[in-house]
Amino acid sequence: MAYYRAIDCQKRQPKVNDRFAEQLAGDLTSYLRRHPFVKAYSRYTLIRSHFIEQTQLIEWCEQNPQSQIVLLGAGLDTRALRCSCLAQGDH
Repeated sequence: MAYYRAIDCQKRQPKVNDRFAEQLAGDLTSYLRRHPFVKAYSRYTLIRSHFIEQTQLIEWCEQNPQSQIVLLGAGLDTRALRCSCLAQGDH
């Protein structure tokens, strides 16, 4: 996931702006050559992250300024650092 966000950040208009992704993921080029089926998930993961962060998370934070948000499966995820709406209110 972090690798896909790192690749996306190199584009002119990234879907998910994650300045930490490249450091987390490292270079997976050789891995993806050996496992090309994994590359097919890149579009899905970016669209999912964009949707969650730009619609669901922002709306939740605006409607619930004091709440606890649990990020399940956030092993190499930087959502808590990159989403400005989480810095507002008391989350």
